Amino acid sequence: VSQSRYTGVIVGVKWSTLRSDYKELRIPKYMSYYPYEGRMIWNGLYQNYWNIAEKDEVIIVESEKAVMQADSMGVDNVVALSKKKISHEQFIKLLQLNVNLVFALDNDVDIEYIKEMASEFKCLTHIYVITDCFGLTGEKSSPFDHGKEVWEALYECREKIM
Repeated sequence: VSQSRYTGVIVGVKWSTLRSDYKELRIPKYMSYYPYEGRMIWNGLYQNYWNIAEKDEVIIVESEKAVMQADSMGVDNVVALSKKKISHEQFIKLLQLNVNLVFALDNDVDIEYIKEMASEFKCLTHIYVITDCFGLTGEKSSPFDHGKEVWEALYECREKIM
């Protein structure tokens, strides 16, 4: 469920298939019950806005599921891109937060791609990236997929990139 940052109004409902053979069956991995412009919002921002401000940091993940996983672990300063690239509208909203950025994207996203995306924020804030420096997660895993202890270990070895 995606909500507007300012009002908390539900703007979309999206789900994922549970089938691992979705490609062979030619069914989409993700579907939206109510289509919405994902590029216009940050999933989790409405719920986590004050925690982000208090901690002076926002953790950026790919999926809405990772926001919920983080919340269940007590990590309450997380927002989701809903994809792998920051839109212009999302960029503006991040600048308005005026906090440090921590990119915690899935393992299949190349570090050079993250650095290129983060370069738009160069000289505007401190930017960190979380990578699986210990080999604790799988190839397409989110940093939150393997529980709180793994997340905390990954967070501790975050790297400042700008």
